[in-house]
Amino acid sequence: MPGRTSNVLRRLLHDPAARSDIEALRPPAAAAVSLLRILDLALWVSHSETAASRRMRQGVGLLKDRDARDVPPSSDDALITELP
Repeated sequence: MPGRTSNVLRRLLHDPAARSDIEALRPPAAAAVSLLRILDLALWVSHSETAASRRMRQGVGLLKDRDARDVPPSSDDALITELP
């Protein structure tokens, strides 16, 4: 929600049922990562126009029309591809 993301996240993080639903999606390898960081990464992957975010969307099958073109790998991918 453009312009309201902070308010939406604040309410989401204060809702025990919503937090539980999100926590159920957490991979074991991310046990030490804060829920806020996981949401930050999800928002970045979903909305960023960077080559790294496009590769991440391709890797998880979350393609957008603009992701259809091939994007060459970069050195930044090492930070991303280590996550399951």
